[in-house]
Amino acid sequence: MRQVSRFLLGSALIAAGACTIAPATPADAPPLPLDARPLDATPIDATPVDGGPAGGRATEVDCVSSATPPPAFVTASAVKYNPTDTTIHRGGVVKFTMPADQDVTSNVDGLVVPFNTVKCLTFGTPGTYTFHCTPHDFVGTINVLQ
Repeated sequence: MRQVSRFLLGSALIAAGACTIAPATPADAPPLPLDARPLDATPIDATPVDGGPAGGRATEVDCVSSATPPPAFVTASAVKYNPTDTTIHRGGVVKFTMPADQDVTSNVDGLVVPFNTVKCLTFGTPGTYTFHCTPHDFVGTINVLQ
């Protein structure tokens, strides 16, 4: 009720000419340049760019029989993959363990791990493979060395 009374009182004072509202900036002030935003500004509707090297794909393998060499591990917390960047050698295995509220999505063939899933993937083409979490848009990378 107090907020409504204050609003009505303020409106009445403005209407009666007892108060004026000054513009936030003078009318003759130059407009701000378009590049005056912070350097790390990201458009609200930006979506992660996923991809990998030409011809690159992820191939699912059995997590038990692919234990040599030991796989790299990627898990997810509420706001990021852990680790965010993983490096393996060509033919190496990455074991993804996704909880119920995070997944792995990418434009790379085979680089998909659904919610609440454990999946081992191998990468045969050297390069950088990027992926993201569908509901949270945090990103991760797999760097495959020769």
